[in-house]
Amino acid sequence: MNVKERFRKIRKKLGLKQADLGQILKLSQDAISAIETGRNKPTLEVLTVLYNNYEVNIEWLLTGNGKMFMNGIDEDVIEKKQVAVYVPVIGVKVSPDYGMKTEPNSFETSEYLPIAGSLVGNYPNDKLRSIKISSDVMYPSLAIGDLVVFVEGFLPKTDGIYIVNKSGMLNAQRIVFRTDGSILICPDNKKYPQEELSQDKTKMLILVGKVISKIQSTL
Repeated sequence: MNVKERFRKIRKKLGLKQADLGQILKLSQDAISAIETGRNKPTLEVLTVLYNNYEVNIEWLLTGNGKMFMNGIDEDVIEKKQVAVYVPVIGVKVSPDYGMKTEPNSFETSEYLPIAGSLVGNYPNDKLRSIKISSDVMYPSLAIGDLVVFVEGFLPKTDGIYIVNKSGMLNAQRIVFRTDGSILICPDNKKYPQEELSQDKTKMLILVGKVISKIQSTL
């Protein structure tokens, strides 16, 4: 088996069509076909995304040594779990009350992000949403252009990265829940200050959902 055949095998294991993988890698379907027919080799950017997003063993892809996936993950398990899920990509501009309603939120989308099912766990597909990061507030964890997947309404009140609605603009923020009921907003980018909200002011912060996965930008 050579590089082109191993590349195709990876795509098949992930349950993705050529067009779907092309969207994730920021390549056309023809470019994916060119790799799978041996006309082109996968670039460093392509290898990086495959490793970061799917834990593909790059040594296996290039040489055939080792296993397809890192950490010895069983390929049969991957094949069963990595069925493509299509997640709606919504704009960062929403209604100011988005995330406050108990009924399903309305949103507009013209784009769907195909991702491997194992990246979203057992969360209900109809609650999955994705947005493109437009701020450097969470850099280096999240860069401008990265796509993040979050579960709408999933608010376990455990520390992590959440999608926040601030005056009708969605953004990702690292949230720390304190035992006294207050909330600490902790940007990963140190040029932005931390913000503390006392318990009586936490209602000012609209948490839309918790981030569960990201797709790194190749730009």
